[in-house]
Amino acid sequence: MLQPLRQSKYNKQKGMAALALMMMILAVITIITMFSSRIIITDNKIYKNQKNNLDAFNAAQAGMDYALGYLNASTTNIAAVTTALSNCAATTNTVCLTAGGSPLACTTPAQTSMLANNARYTMKYGCIANNMTFLTIASTGESFDGSATRSIHETVMRYGGAVGAPFISQGKITMNNGILNNSLSGATIVVDTGATINPYNNGTLKLNGVSVCTSALYRMNRCDGSGTGGSGVKNNDTALAALSATALQTMYLGKTIAGFSTGAAIHLTCTSNAVISENSNGGCTPATPHISGTSGSTIFIAGNGSGVTFQGSFKLGTATALSTIVFQNPGALNFNNGIELYSNIYTDNGQITLNGNVFHQGTIFSSSTSTPSIAYQNALNITGGLIAGQGGLLINSSGTIQYAPAGGGTQYGIVSGSWRDFN
Repeated sequence: MLQPLRQSKYNKQKGMAALALMMMILAVITIITMFSSRIIITDNKIYKNQKNNLDAFNAAQAGMDYALGYLNASTTNIAAVTTALSNCAATTNTVCLTAGGSPLACTTPAQTSMLANNARYTMKYGCIANNMTFLTIASTGESFDGSATRSIHETVMRYGGAVGAPFISQGKITMNNGILNNSLSGATIVVDTGATINPYNNGTLKLNGVSVCTSALYRMNRCDGSGTGGSGVKNNDTALAALSATALQTMYLGKTIAGFSTGAAIHLTCTSNAVISENSNGGCTPATPHISGTSGSTIFIAGNGSGVTFQGSFKLGTATALSTIVFQNPGALNFNNGIELYSNIYTDNGQITLNGNVFHQGTIFSSSTSTPSIAYQNALNITGGLIAGQGGLLINSSGTIQYAPAGGGTQYGIVSGSWRDFN
């Protein structure tokens, strides 16, 4: 009788031991599972934080790349930033940018642009001194959920860009009187890519006040201006001479003439020989508002080859807010005595002639094959540069060229050591 009882008790003890062992195993498994889960959760948090920080950094870098790329895309963009910063009249001036947009006043918080992964970034330009030589670019990137932000700051400097000389021409450059260059940039004085340069009637070419060539009918390919403060005369550049009209436009303007239609603040259509003055758009449509007196904007004029003349007290742009006026198929363009142009002037096939005492600050571009593409007929007063197509340049004037292409003709590059990444 006792034997079955002992066996039963033994079986109970054995079962309890097995149960206890099972409980211990389950406890260990539970602990391991909980620990593993915690590790996985922690790893996921670490990964998410790292990814969000990387997304924020990449967004900030995207903002820096876009802001610098916007500056260097075209002379119009540089002019737009120059105008928005009021030519850095105050070193505290700032202006913001959004992807696909134009410079605009910064808000609080600053305007954002979005990447494909929904990360966001801001872009801000700032001034360092009372000029546009140095600028700051700042961008703050933010992850899609706002949990991570990164900020990048750099200084950029304006360097000589595609427009590296007062004169650039695919054709012959003819100068009939003395030209004094006051360039402080050390830029090439003349680039003539299609023919030799022939100053005649005892014409004089000077670089930084030093005579380079004074002989009548002197062949400039043997007169390089060495030692006079610049790189002299570059003659017969076959690569430049071979550029098509649209390639020339893209190289020096950042886009084709037709491309300026998109984004222009003012559009005019001129279907007859228009005569535009300070109080009239010369029969172009729309008749109002008058384009004379506008500043800091791009004006796009589409023509049919009939010609456009500017006269009277017509004025475009200001010293701190250059305009850009772009012509597509205008025919002959005449800017007559007394007008004032703080403006870049671009045309595809129209011969540009400046008659009389015309003040001009900016870059004049004509890819026209008409001879000449650009003509100055009197009282040369250039602050900027002239870029001509196959028709070349004709300068029947004496006067001064100051190579300082405000709002055009330059490129910005990052100042070495200025790049900073702030968490």
